[in-house]
Amino acid sequence: MGETYTLIGKTDCMACSKAAGLIRDRGGAVNYYATNKSKWLVDLLKKANIMTVPQIWNEKGKYIGGYDELIKYLHKGD
Repeated sequence: MGETYTLIGKTDCMACSKAAGLIRDRGGAVNYYATNKSKWLVDLLKKANIMTVPQIWNEKGKYIGGYDELIKYLHKGD
């Protein structure tokens, strides 16, 4: 069984969908939180000066970054 990732995205975000799909294709699971469904989450991201999605963390809480960084992170394990 693969790793579980936390992904913050938007429901209409192509990179967010691709990131979630890439994780699942490699046997991982995704806890997905959509900013367009949570004002609290949007406020939190603004306070952290995060302006883009997706934002991804691994199950140990290590910040990975966005879609491009996820690709690099996953290929390290190859």
